[in-house]
Amino acid sequence: MNKLQPGSVPKINRSMQNWHQLENLSNFIKAMVSYGMNPVDLFEANDLFESGNMTQVQVSLLALAG
Repeated sequence: MNKLQPGSVPKINRSMQNWHQLENLSNFIKAMVSYGMNPVDLFEANDLFESGNMTQVQVSLLALAG
């Protein structure tokens, strides 16, 4: 997201702890919202983190790329 909109994710956690990874995902999703993505195209952090809905993750990334 920082390549598309510099500074949109100001803090990136490098830790492998679960809560840091979830925080990174949440910050990425918030940045997609501020970038103007349609809310129906967004995935939730647990969709990726717990492999709950990988189809929605793909839909989000394709919408972001488009």
